[in-house]
Amino acid sequence: MQIPEKFQGHWQGLVYQKNRVNPYQADIVLREDGIETTYHMRTRIMQGVLFDDEITEDHLLFREIDGSWRGTLMVTVDNKGDLKCKWRSVSGNCEATLQRSDSIRATIEPAMVARNPTIAHEPERMMLHALLSKPLTRKRRSFAGSLKSYFSDRDLTVKALDRYQRFAIDRDWRVGLPDGKLWLYRRGQMAFDAATSSPVAEAAFREAYETVRSWPGVQRPNPLAPANEVFNAIRTHGRDLVGHSNINLANLRHPSSASHEVIRLLPELRFIKAASYYPWMPVTKMLHFCNPSLFPIWDRAVVWKEVMWEGGPFRQEFDSFSRALGINPTTNEPEFVLYYTLWAASYIQGADSDFMTWFAEWMDRHYRADLLATQMDQHVNKLYSTAFEFVAIGAAYLEAGT
Repeated sequence: MQIPEKFQGHWQGLVYQKNRVNPYQADIVLREDGIETTYHMRTRIMQGVLFDDEITEDHLLFREIDGSWRGTLMVTVDNKGDLKCKWRSVSGNCEATLQRSDSIRATIEPAMVARNPTIAHEPERMMLHALLSKPLTRKRRSFAGSLKSYFSDRDLTVKALDRYQRFAIDRDWRVGLPDGKLWLYRRGQMAFDAATSSPVAEAAFREAYETVRSWPGVQRPNPLAPANEVFNAIRTHGRDLVGHSNINLANLRHPSSASHEVIRLLPELRFIKAASYYPWMPVTKMLHFCNPSLFPIWDRAVVWKEVMWEGGPFRQEFDSFSRALGINPTTNEPEFVLYYTLWAASYIQGADSDFMTWFAEWMDRHYRADLLATQMDQHVNKLYSTAFEFVAIGAAYLEAGT
């Protein structure tokens, strides 16, 4: 694969990612002045990730087609532009320090071949040639570097919210009317308001539930349980957690009576979707509109993969939080919903005292008519999980430079 001449010297804009359509085809995406150009190549690489972490190491993860681990190439760019390359594999490790003017190909290959002669003609090695045959420059750190910063600095908060809005428009994740989040929140309030008659309450819940049911992926591969059964389960086992509940991300602690209420509710909602694992995604999407002050939405495609785990920039923060709490961050049990909610609560509770004011002002600028029409203008400064979701996703994309 030939990298175009015009991109020489612009390696700080390099992104390597697995092709979503064909997992054995790699995409090289070069960014220059906000314009992306994608080059495709066939390779035996199962997964490749190029990212920048707190110590400015770039990692390329090489796997065989069967998923077995091949090795990790780590490239550290120091302040002088020199490179420290480390190759770790099942057959051994090697290291090389390169001056900025040196050819990575000329220096790293002999060390690699000396450790593992079998890679001399394999596609992985050819991929290294294509990626690393030019001198690299230090990658520019994106914005804050930590999720916590986005909850304590007004400018960063607004940048994250603006980036989330672009993301939401691209994905058709609606916030305003006719059937976006604010409309769902109003239906959730009506469904669990003690002053609402039972038929009206159930009808309000059904409207919101059917809307969530129609969202892409929610019913894949199995359909959701009937709305009336879910409504009755929540009223029976979680009435104190929904509607105008006083339990929210600003006061949720663990262990506490509130967190135990959540733990008791979650197993009762397993029936929402038949699956071999707990249906975290549909459960959190449904609970979110029942109480957007407490339950943040979780999904695998965005929150798990792009925010808090796998390739997400805030994996280390979630991992550290989990260790401090003594929990398994990848548990398959219903309690994962509580752990994710507590993680969100940690940012809300550690945020600047004006954070929700910044969020409410941003919402008013962009969705004033929708807030008024749904009567959510009276509650916007309490939409803690909404604020967390918007900022976390927006911050993840800012940190990734996308």
